[in-house]
Amino acid sequence: MLDDKIHAEQISRTHYSKNGTEYLFGATTILLDKVIRRLNYHFGFDFQNPLIKLKLMGMIDKDTIIHLHNSVDFLSINTIRRLAKDNKLIITMHDMWYLTARCSHSFSCNGWRQGCSPCNYLKNSPPVQLDRSSIIAKYKKELFNNKNIRFVSPSIWIADLAKQSWFGSGKNIKIEVINNGINYHKFTDVKIDNRKNEIFSIAVNAVNFENNLYKNYKLTVDVISGMALKGIECKFYLIGAKEKNFKIGEIEVEQTGYISKLKVAEILQRSHLFLHLAKADHMPLAIAEAMYFKLPIVATNVGAISELVADMDLNGNEENGNGYLVDIKATADEVIGKIKKIKDNEKIYELLAGNSKIKSLNYEFEDMYKKYLYLYKEN
Repeated sequence: MLDDKIHAEQISRTHYSKNGTEYLFGATTILLDKVIRRLNYHFGFDFQNPLIKLKLMGMIDKDTIIHLHNSVDFLSINTIRRLAKDNKLIITMHDMWYLTARCSHSFSCNGWRQGCSPCNYLKNSPPVQLDRSSIIAKYKKELFNNKNIRFVSPSIWIADLAKQSWFGSGKNIKIEVINNGINYHKFTDVKIDNRKNEIFSIAVNAVNFENNLYKNYKLTVDVISGMALKGIECKFYLIGAKEKNFKIGEIEVEQTGYISKLKVAEILQRSHLFLHLAKADHMPLAIAEAMYFKLPIVATNVGAISELVADMDLNGNEENGNGYLVDIKATADEVIGKIKKIKDNEKIYELLAGNSKIKSLNYEFEDMYKKYLYLYKEN
């Protein structure tokens, strides 16, 4: 099974959909799970649906290699500890959930460095009524002390944070850094044409955009409005946003609705720049995919985005840069200034576009597959 690349890719891209969990555990089990999760959210508990726990224990033989990605909403910490008792666990940390009591991202809070107690952000999604952070943090700390658990980070950023955290401080913890990979072979039929004769187009990953705690919807809208007021000719693709077409001033905005990966690739092929404005993020593969299609990047400097985007304005990046980074508190005018640098200077555009393509090859699925396979086989 480990040598079956198709199966490995399916595992690496699994999302716990309603149909998927019902297939594994049954509709009644999932209904009970929803009730338990609601209690967990409301009171800050770490309960596990006993039916899922029993099913999992029955499915997994002793000495099995188990690879967990984000288990929030699905597995309790106690269940993870139980699974690690007789099995080798590999846990990939896609965000800060394993480093905090309950948050996927700390934003400006540094409580995770001291064990998250007391919690000053009980209203962060999902909101809770009782502060049980000290208990949950204690459970999570034990995971870092378990010799049967190996932690993996897709970025240097998360790996470094883990070593600074309350869980890892003072310990010589080992965290493998394995970048997430993209199967670029799926895009071989999408040709990267010459875009010079088309209107300057900007692509934005806008899935769950308006109400997403982590994405900066307001700043993105302010950028579009600001460019319209300045009379800058361009078009925006808001990929994944509720389907509709409209104009802000003379700027055409196309919200694509949910579309396939191939359709996303076709839009990236037609675009000239990828804009990613976030309040918090880790290492979004949407940026890596845009880089593959030779798009310069303008993004907020949060999470591990600086590992993807080399800011051309920084010393040493004059020839290797593939975009520009802006501060999390940047104004719309500051973002527009970076976009105009790319739009108005063909030499800069071509340099950034070429470097994006080169850097994207550091995030190939084949490399990720080989590194995880080695980790699975390692004693």
